[in-house]
Amino acid sequence: MRYFESTFTIRHVSPEWTNHYKIHQQVEAIIAGDTTGDKIKTPYVFDYDVSSGAKQAEIAVRTIQPTGLPGEQSLHLTPQAGETLVFGLHYRPQMNITEGNKRNVYIRDKHKRIEKVIARLEAAGLDPQMVDEVEETYRRFQKRQHKFLLGGARYFVEAVITEPALFEKAFTSGIGPKASFGFGKIVLLPGVPS
Repeated sequence: MRYFESTFTIRHVSPEWTNHYKIHQQVEAIIAGDTTGDKIKTPYVFDYDVSSGAKQAEIAVRTIQPTGLPGEQSLHLTPQAGETLVFGLHYRPQMNITEGNKRNVYIRDKHKRIEKVIARLEAAGLDPQMVDEVEETYRRFQKRQHKFLLGGARYFVEAVITEPALFEKAFTSGIGPKASFGFGKIVLLPGVPS
């Protein structure tokens, strides 16, 4: 499977109060060509880190087609059944219940979050051997007058590939909901002993 990785920087991001919706819009504009998402040329998944000292966001994007961004790398991955992978994952575990005016609610219980992650990994053609929640994350969004907070968590995962085709789809499109807001990207950790 051929895929493409790009990294770029968005400047003037305040780490104290980041409007993550602005990052979402910028990534859409850079990858898709506009901020409405109407002209998306290729599926993509991304994650980012907001640097506290530098006031910028480092964005890492994966696509299945070239975007033409400077420094873009064309990479190849051939997942095999039985292969063990070690990776990081930023995931938004949520459940479909009604709480106030919200329908999809972040799972607050750590054990239930891990159960949800395991189920998603299994649906992505993986047999999780170890799932460790490293940290919870909260991203603030403001779209005009509408303000919302999306909870997520970062995981360290060791898993065995059971279905390579399902894994390829998850690797290039992300795992779980809210991929367009920077959740769901599998980040392989080569050299980490499994």
